Amino acid sequence: MLSIALNGDGIHAMTASDGASAVSVARCFDPDLVILDYRLPDTDGPALLQRLLERRPSLPTISLHVKPTGRYRPTRDLRGDAWLFKPFSIEDAMFRVRSALRNNGIDHESLRPIASVGDLVLDEERNLVWRGSDNIVLTPTEFALMRYFVRNSGRTLTTREILGRVWHYDYTGQSSQVRLYVSYLRRRIDDGRDPMIHTLRGVGYVFKPASPLQGAPPSTGLRSAAASLRM
Repeated sequence: MLSIALNGDGIHAMTASDGASAVSVARCFDPDLVILDYRLPDTDGPALLQRLLERRPSLPTISLHVKPTGRYRPTRDLRGDAWLFKPFSIEDAMFRVRSALRNNGIDHESLRPIASVGDLVLDEERNLVWRGSDNIVLTPTEFALMRYFVRNSGRTLTTREILGRVWHYDYTGQSSQVRLYVSYLRRRIDDGRDPMIHTLRGVGYVFKPASPLQGAPPSTGLRSAAASLRM
């Protein structure tokens, strides 16, 4: 629920279900903020926080804790910026996130060119593509085609249109080029997952979320944040 609320507020939230995935996301995505659940299946929260801060000491963090009994309060020994006790309200969490970003000189209204379709995220500024928590490595041509699909999510795209927009070719029998690179993209982003690229025989292609539950049309210009949550 928190990641949905963050995305709705223009803050893109990458999620990770365990410590190893969280480290991978932080290393590749370079988030502006980490929301860290101290109860993870493969590591303890303080150890994970220390790993994240060793790599980037100034990384803003918000830690999540089970509501304590007695007078217990979390310490800031590892420079955690803020904490939340579970269960917490979405409103309180959003307030903490905005405050943490603002206190670290990050205006979440000044947006970076990031677009998402379902569980796929494309960062045009750094030429990065993610599906879920997996970083997808693409060649420049593959990235250009992926970007065109993302920008036109849900639209039927003809081979002629793709050639003209991505390769800047007139339609002169180069449809095999499009088919080849679509097959490359499918191997990169759809292999082992619900497909996002669909062929319309005799027409072209359509790119859309893997399921209606994963999202709708692309949301663009999102400020990046990463969350390590088990919610």
